[in-house]
Amino acid sequence: MENERRSSQDSRHSMELECTMPEIQPLKQRQPQFTWLIVDFACLLTIGLTCLLFKLVAVPYRRGFYCDDDSINKPYKDSTVPSSILYSVGFTLAYLVISITEWCNERKDKRSGKRCEGVPFKIGPLQLNSLLVRLCSLFISFAFGGLITIFVTDIGKYTVGRLRPHFLSICKAPSFVFMNCSHTYILDDVCTGDPSLLREGRLSFPSGHASFSGTNSRKVLISCKREASAV
Repeated sequence: MENERRSSQDSRHSMELECTMPEIQPLKQRQPQFTWLIVDFACLLTIGLTCLLFKLVAVPYRRGFYCDDDSINKPYKDSTVPSSILYSVGFTLAYLVISITEWCNERKDKRSGKRCEGVPFKIGPLQLNSLLVRLCSLFISFAFGGLITIFVTDIGKYTVGRLRPHFLSICKAPSFVFMNCSHTYILDDVCTGDPSLLREGRLSFPSGHASFSGTNSRKVLISCKREASAV
């Protein structure tokens, strides 16, 4: 009798615990907020305007030069790959690789059932699925990283003021400057060439092409490696 009483008490206690325990609800993905998109675009616009301001307003450091310096006495040659081509091709190829990688992983995850459907992002009548939301986030972060690279590189260029190898050919200084030249260091502004070319002639280091290409390739490789490891 005592054993039956204990078992009935235990069963009653377990039933009370079951009634008092809250029901566990499955986790739900949060609805993406429109404010996040505004903040991301605001940051992107801010750094983009800052880079543009550097190009239009900033003045590079004016350093002197030796009149017989052969390292800056090369003939003038225009840029083989203009910056506009570099940035457009770099961003386009990076976005293409990231889009293909994300699309392939999305299809593979749907077949295997590993990835659940995300909450769609709605902007009025426009609705973006989880893949497009993820791509927009990656594109914005990638563009922000690229602009940060350009901005930091420009700070170095305008601070250092390194002369390009063809500086003397675009300087077009008067002939008396180079008469009886015996390793004379010239600090005065003796150049009479095109001001825009002279401005670009003082922005040799660090290389914008090298910094952007290196950062661009590393971000693409890191993104592809992260997605590949998640598969």
